Amino acid sequence: MIVEYRGDATREVARRRARGLPEDDIPPHPDTIHICPLSGRVVATGPWTPEERQRQRDLLRAKEGVRDTIRDAERKLRRRPGDAIKLERIATCEKVIARIEDELSNLTRVILEGV
Repeated sequence: MIVEYRGDATREVARRRARGLPEDDIPPHPDTIHICPLSGRVVATGPWTPEERQRQRDLLRAKEGVRDTIRDAERKLRRRPGDAIKLERIATCEKVIARIEDELSNLTRVILEGV
């Protein structure tokens, strides 16, 4: 079943690429599905549903926003080294990024055995 899906989705991606159409609304994207020909083990490294794809986009956008906050705080620290508030902000942002990355890893790692 997953082998058939991957083949169909690969053809759909090729069709869209040839026409210059978007392909990011095909979850799971066939480029993220890896099948071991010996064991039949399937490893998918992308979201499986449109909702998961949207959640992934939201998390990536949030992560970039937090990185912007870190960059801003680092710029201000160069002017006022040792500013405790900026140092605390950076530490908090790094914790937020770690939580975002944990949630992203939950969305982007699915393993199915012997499909």
